[in-house]
Amino acid sequence: HGKDDKVYPGDACVPLSELPGVISASEKIASEWGFAPIMCCHIADGNFHLTIPFAPEEKSRLLQMEAEVIKIVLGVGGTCTGEHGVGVGKMKFLVSEHGEAHVNVMRQIKRAIDPLNVMNPGKIFELEPLQANM
Repeated sequence: HGKDDKVYPGDACVPLSELPGVISASEKIASEWGFAPIMCCHIADGNFHLTIPFAPEEKSRLLQMEAEVIKIVLGVGGTCTGEHGVGVGKMKFLVSEHGEAHVNVMRQIKRAIDPLNVMNPGKIFELEPLQANM
């Protein structure tokens, strides 16, 4: 790898009973996509970081791999983010995790306390899709 390489700081959390299986599956998926995963975990709370060095030209492939891992995480009752928050990187998984109805409630709360959308605009979820559906 070269000087422009980056590190993907994966972050997810699963029920403790599911952690061993999800870690094994995540490492297998990363390897199948051609990545060398480095696993860091908070074993006591089910939080794990699938940390992967990657070159800029591998980013698209990395994001496809991430989607596979998150699908497994959500399938066992986990969350797409353990401690680093949704921000912008995990927005695409929020509806899959919580459902459209719950995300719409979050949007309504956001609009109620931040009608001008000045607090962290464009983070966690987009406000516009709800406005179009109202």
